[in-house]
Order: sequence, then structure tokens, then C-alpha cells
Amino acid sequence: VHELPEHFYSTDYYTDRMLEYIDSGRDKGKPFFAYVAYAAPHWPLQARGKYLEKFRGRYDAGYGQLRRERFARMKELGLVAGDMQLPVMDPIIPAWNSLSAQEQRIEARAMEIHAAMVNNMDNNIGRLLRYLKRIGEYENTLVLFLSDNGADGFSRHADWYKEWAPRFDNSYENIGRPGSFVLYHSGWAQAAETHLSFYKGYMREGGIRKMGIARLPVGYGSANPGSVNGSVVSVMDIMPTMLDLVGIDTSGNSTLAEQISGRSLLPVLTGNTAQVRDENDALGMEMLGQRAVIKGDWKLVYLGKPPVEGWTLFNLGDDPAEQVDLSASHPKKFNELMAEWEQYVIDYNVVLPEGPVRLVE
Repeated sequence: VHELPEHFYSTDYYTDRMLEYIDSGRDKGKPFFAYVAYAAPHWPLQARGKYLEKFRGRYDAGYGQLRRERFARMKELGLVAGDMQLPVMDPIIPAWNSLSAQEQRIEARAMEIHAAMVNNMDNNIGRLLRYLKRIGEYENTLVLFLSDNGADGFSRHADWYKEWAPRFDNSYENIGRPGSFVLYHSGWAQAAETHLSFYKGYMREGGIRKMGIARLPVGYGSANPGSVNGSVVSVMDIMPTMLDLVGIDTSGNSTLAEQISGRSLLPVLTGNTAQVRDENDALGMEMLGQRAVIKGDWKLVYLGKPPVEGWTLFNLGDDPAEQVDLSASHPKKFNELMAEWEQYVIDYNVVLPEGPVRLVE
């Protein structure tokens, strides 16, 4: 791409192109696979038109207040236990009332733009669904929506951003407009994760536990439409779900079966089973030297960097916020999950970095 179209905005543009792609293949009479990878609401935080003003003033009370509001709403919806207490804010985050009036004004504006980006994305997803209804394919389409990681709480403090920021017009009046390059405050990231610990880039729940929405085609049944299922699910489960949905059995192909590490979500989505993985099914993962294994309600995690450098053990059923390390009080469970981790390293030929991980430009 050498030149962007006039009035280009990626979320709108990606939707426009996807509608064109689907439409161009309709006369072939074949199924379609559409992967719409929106960049929003990733930084730089930018919006346009009516969205720039839509949330003006909404976040003036600050990130602490927003976090409390969201936690209360989660309780109302039954997404967290009614007796759960909201963990204290991350100590590195300054209290909202400690910021100057001008700092509050700027930080609230950044969050307004972030909300505008999400709202615009939501409207574009609506365009896609309305299009499917118009062409008669909505009831024949599996729809999956998911996010790739938790809120970004630290990029604004990174050296690369401190170097780049002066090159842009990040004045209050230009926040969210062309020529700006703004990231939101870590306090908003804490509000976004609400009761969970840490953020994007960490193997703690705030970095990896994200919601997903699935809608099955008509005729496949559904486990109580609109219901919430707390299964541990991985992006690796998408492919086997799709294969299962179209009736492709991989069990007879040993090579293909070995290459598929995920589990089909179809039995849970149709209500035939309650969980994607049972209490004896371990899920291992690693990233940037960090390591984790989840088995049932239990999670063993290694960050390998401050503020928590060693292995820690949590019971996510009782403690989804990962507040109480049980590694000392539950040594048998610790050793059980450590053995699962070691087996994961062998099974998947994991090559672990030596020493701290550094991202080099």
C-alpha cells in the first residue's frame, strides 16, 4: 500500500473490504471463511467524525470510579461471585485525585477515544451481521468474536513511546485525531481488567483471560442462548471446532490429529457437555520466557520478572484475581502441575530463553 484512500479509518475499511470479499464469491455457491482482524482499540488511539464527541465527559470521574462501576455491574450480571471483594488497585497506579486537573482532562480524553474506537468496531460488526441477514446467510454462519490479550498497561511507559511521542501533536485538542499518537493510562487498563491481576504481556489472568462470544448456525442446537460458560478455552480450539462443525473427523489421520492441540467447542456450545476441558486436562502455554499451566481450577504460573519472579500457584475457582499464592500450602498440587509443565515442554519441544527476555529494536 503506497497511499491510503481518502478518509481512511481501518475499522471501517476492513469491514468494507470484507463485505466486498464475501459478495464477490457468492455466485460460486461455496462456503466462505471470513477473518476480520480489527486493529481497534489498539494504540494509537484515534477516532473520527461523530465518534470523537460521543463519550465526552463520560470518564471525568476517573479510572478508579470506572473500575468500581464495572465491578458492581459484573456482580449484577453474575459474572463474579456476589461476595467477592474488589482487589486494591495496583500500587504503581497513582490515585485519580493525585493527578492535576490538566492531567485528569488529558487522561479522560484518551479513554473517551478508546471507548469511541470500541463503539465504532461494535457498529461495524453490526454491519457484517446485517449483511449476512440480508443475503440469507446469517442463520447458516458460525460467528466467533474474541480478543487476543488483556489491556495494555505499560506501553506508554516504554522507551520507544517516550522517543516517538514528541514527533506527534498530542495536544488535548488533537487527541484522537490525525497526527496524534496517544496511549491510555495504566489506570484505565486496571479498570478494563477490573478484578483481574496484571495486563497484556503477562501470563496472569489480566493478560490472558478474555471473553469470547459464539453463535452457532441454526440447526445445531444451543446450550441456553445468552448463557455464560466458564470453560478454559484457547485460540487453538477454533480450528477443531470448525472441523467438527463441518463434519471432518481427524481421528483417522494420525499426522493431522497430532498437529491439532485444541479441543472442539461444539459439545459445550450445543449443551452436550459442560466443559471444554475436564479437571484432568492440562493446558500449557509460554510467552517471552513466562510459563503457565492450567488444570481444572488450578494454575501454576511463572513470570520470571518483577514484581513476581518465581513460580506461584493459584486456585482460580476460589481466587480468580490471583491474590493468594498457594504454592507453600499445597505442595502436592504444585508438584502435580509442575510435572504437567515439564511434560508440555517435552511434548511441544519448547525452547526456553536463557536469562531475562529483552525486546530489541
